[in-house]
Amino acid sequence: MDNRTRILVIDNLAVESSRRAVYRALANRIDFEVHLLAPKSWREQGEAIACEEEKDSTLHVHQSRFFFGYRAHRVVYTKLFSAIRKIRPHFLYLVSQPENYAAVEALVARRLLLPSAKLGLFSSRNIDHRRAGFPYRAAFTHWICDSVTMKWKVDVCFLRPESATKLLAPYAASTCYVPHPVDCSFFKKGSEKSKDSRDERIVVGFLGRLIEGKGIHLLIEALPYL
Repeated sequence: MDNRTRILVIDNLAVESSRRAVYRALANRIDFEVHLLAPKSWREQGEAIACEEEKDSTLHVHQSRFFFGYRAHRVVYTKLFSAIRKIRPHFLYLVSQPENYAAVEALVARRLLLPSAKLGLFSSRNIDHRRAGFPYRAAFTHWICDSVTMKWKVDVCFLRPESATKLLAPYAASTCYVPHPVDCSFFKKGSEKSKDSRDERIVVGFLGRLIEGKGIHLLIEALPYL
């Protein structure tokens, strides 16, 4: 009998194989059986990207259609219930904000199908939308979802940044700060000979998506003043 812990990950951005490194690392542990539920396609920026095949046989990838278009805050998976029935996970790991439709869908699915399973929510939310208002169309539906998540609670909320601990604590029995994972194999240490001690230029690094909301244009405008 297989005594491994079964984990079902739900992540709309994991349509790309490059975004599954952490899940592969979990899947390659002998005590874990890891399944990933991802959309058949997803559009984060530009054109929609079809869900890529997974070359690592230890990570089991399942594809699902979803309702309400390419909007992460309104995703409702058509195959989440069937995936839970088939896999019967011990732990559900959902990448979603508390006010998202997917959060309530996962809470309802767990409640109806597998109440013994634990549910973890990964959130990067750092704004108190309950006070500031939800920045979406049909904002009242997200207020309802947020209220349901707060009432029913997930078992653990994995959060980023750490400063959001107090904000997200009401949605979970416990919280856990998780920093950004970095694949250090991409980087190589430079040799001492390649360093020019006379070079006093300021070097600025930016890690993030090239969208206006990340403020890269403000960084560029500030560079001349350094």
